[in-house]
Amino acid sequence: MGECTYAGLTIRVVVGDLLHITCDAIVNPSNTALYLGSGVSGAIRQRGGPTIQRALDRIGSVGHCDAVRTAPGELTNCHAIIHAAVISHQTEGPCIRRATTNVLITAEHFGDATVAFPALGTGVGRVKPAVAAQEMLAGIADFCQVIPEPRVVRTVIIALYETELVGALEQALQRLTAP
Repeated sequence: MGECTYAGLTIRVVVGDLLHITCDAIVNPSNTALYLGSGVSGAIRQRGGPTIQRALDRIGSVGHCDAVRTAPGELTNCHAIIHAAVISHQTEGPCIRRATTNVLITAEHFGDATVAFPALGTGVGRVKPAVAAQEMLAGIADFCQVIPEPRVVRTVIIALYETELVGALEQALQRLTAP
């Protein structure tokens, strides 16, 4: 769909299935209990097998907006899954921002150069696409301020399953990269 560079980081928007994108790490919008339920989490559970949930059970739980990394189970498109605790009884934009930053800091720590996100919070979390897009891109900008170049993380892919989210994300990208 679209691609731009922000502070040395390539941000690419694609329409397609997150679990078919070849990358170092995919992002799972999770709950604080780290239970793989429905939506993206359910697809990860179904395609990645039971070892992912077992790894999450060993971790236990995480704070709201935090991120943890596991092996990808049987998924072959990535080397890891970073689980972002954004889903709660009331998913909000500021948490999407913090979780996006935390995901990228986790990826940086583990050496993941390419990270693929879904549109965080727009499914089960019921966040409006425009809000999610703006907050995710703000989280990417925060990461670029916290972790200066050179960075390990070089590419962020935002995989949209529904084409209706494209417009909101492209508008937010234009605002982020405007002079």
